[in-house]
Amino acid sequence: MQKIAVVTQDEQKVSAHFGMAPLYRVFSVEAGNITAAETREKPHHERHPD
Repeated sequence: MQKIAVVTQDEQKVSAHFGMAPLYRVFSVEAGNITAAETREKPHHERHPD
């Protein structure tokens, strides 16, 4: 089994900016198939002023 993590703003799309995204989506993959997905909050995440 492999685990693949990406950062996301909304649990739907991969974020282009790692530091700004508040969430991780973690996928468990077996034999090329996603077997599980979970959302985790990034610890110590703070939004930067725009």
